[in-house]
Amino acid sequence: MGQLNINKMSKQFKQLFSKEAVNKLGKEVYFCKRERDISPFRLALGLLETLACSKVETLADLQRSFNAICHTNVCYKPFYNQLAKSQFPVFMQQLCERIMSSFTESCLQFEKGSPFQQFSKILIHDGSSFALKSGLKHVFPGRFTKISPAAVELHVTMDLLSESVESITLTPDTESEVHHPPSPESVSGNLVLLDRMFFIKQYLADIEQSNGHYIVRSKGVINPVITTATRADGKTIKSWQGKSLKEVRQTIKRYEFVDLMVCWGRALNARIIASWDYKNDRVRYLVTNLEQASFSPEQVMEAYRLRWQIELMFKEWKSYANLHSFDTNNPHVAEGLIWASIGATLLKRMLALKTQHIKNVSISTRTAAMSLRKMLAAVIDVFIHQPGKLTRTLEALVNYLANAAKRAHPERDKQTGRLVLGLSYAV
Repeated sequence: MGQLNINKMSKQFKQLFSKEAVNKLGKEVYFCKRERDISPFRLALGLLETLACSKVETLADLQRSFNAICHTNVCYKPFYNQLAKSQFPVFMQQLCERIMSSFTESCLQFEKGSPFQQFSKILIHDGSSFALKSGLKHVFPGRFTKISPAAVELHVTMDLLSESVESITLTPDTESEVHHPPSPESVSGNLVLLDRMFFIKQYLADIEQSNGHYIVRSKGVINPVITTATRADGKTIKSWQGKSLKEVRQTIKRYEFVDLMVCWGRALNARIIASWDYKNDRVRYLVTNLEQASFSPEQVMEAYRLRWQIELMFKEWKSYANLHSFDTNNPHVAEGLIWASIGATLLKRMLALKTQHIKNVSISTRTAAMSLRKMLAAVIDVFIHQPGKLTRTLEALVNYLANAAKRAHPERDKQTGRLVLGLSYAV
């Protein structure tokens, strides 16, 4: 069975990055008309290998690596001219979307009897920003004009159960995240975890109308009317019924947490898990439409903690694939290389998760991202120059990752980590 899965993985890799498919993509987006030394296929694979496997400080690093990987002798100027094309970021973005679509396996699953089993996806949405060279401030203006006059924001939705990326939108840092939430239709049949900026009553009502579920951290100024209030021990606080949240806010610190059913007139009916944040001396609110009868307050709070997984993914992107400010004031080069860096991280994560399925072992995507440099370089080199050896090279990569990137403490994950909610590895 293992060898059959290796063969399947090799076939998928060839379909994803085949010379014909990648060159066709380059022509479809008008990145190139003819295939020369710097063909879309060679450029894409060369950039993915360099950004995934080496430290890149200048554009010349990319040009030198390209020549070494592709066995060419392209000068810097024609190489730069390819990156400077307006179609370059479009090409790299489309390639990223091809990689994203290759995530097909479920990596985490809920144990039998868990109320969360009803969801086909657990979506997590958040944004991550980083600075660019200040010469790009007119194209990518930053929010902090003195410190980072030029910056971009990545608006990302990931699925926890497949550990894959659902969507990525790149905008100037000044563009608010609230303009790029997951659509209510995409949440249908799923659960989405959102930060407080997405506490927008109409948006949450639209999610519920689409048969979706949400948990969102809300701002401290909310003031709905309480219809029912329940303490951690299950007893009802009858004196709170009919009062506004503002009237009882300071009383919440008496309790471990309170489970409230509330309404904002006709705008929204929802459930709030409220607890006192002693560190910041204020109330912490989680707003949800998960039913009280099926989902305990503790389960709601543990589910929301899983939002941290997207922050860990952002750390992978920035630490192990050169997602940073490249030394260029050309917006096409900067944006294209951002997509290329994301593509490199997606490729690493794809190989790590496919290893998890093939070898039946839980894999740390962070450790895999750190460990894959030499092995991934070998895979891409073989694929470009000796594709007949790809299956054998991928098998060596899988065997290597199964030992080098195993999760260190899977049992601890069940006690204090991401498996606390009743998740297990789908291996």
